[in-house]
Amino acid sequence: MILFLSACQVSNKAPSGAKDTIPTDGFAQDSYEEISRQLQESIDHEMSLNQESAWLNLRLQVVEAEKFATQCRSSELKLAAEMSRFGSLDKRLPKGGFIKEEERIRWNAQLDVKKSARITAEARANLLRRDLKDLTEKLLKDGYQAPAGSVFE
Repeated sequence: MILFLSACQVSNKAPSGAKDTIPTDGFAQDSYEEISRQLQESIDHEMSLNQESAWLNLRLQVVEAEKFATQCRSSELKLAAEMSRFGSLDKRLPKGGFIKEEERIRWNAQLDVKKSARITAEARANLLRRDLKDLTEKLLKDGYQAPAGSVFE
């Protein structure tokens, strides 16, 4: 999927509107309507670019927050897997194994910290997704169109 806003699609036109020229005699009577039309087109294009920029900035924040939440989850899962591996070895040994109670408490505390970080990161990503959804709905209401979901799946 390609990122775009329908009113802001890439064109081969120069941004300055080079095909529509400004008359050398600005006081020519017959040029007022044409200049007014070009001015309105330029204002509309600027507004479209501002809307696209706002959407892209917020989308970038969502992606970064989702990326961080995923990293937090991976870190939590890595620690849980390591704890599980040592726990299964510990159970195989006679007389209570090799994991001391202090170590068990410390590892569980680390797991709780990672879980808390993941929950916070996921909550932030959810809030940003909600803000992006609200902005997308506003853009739709204003006549623009934004892509839904991830660009890469």
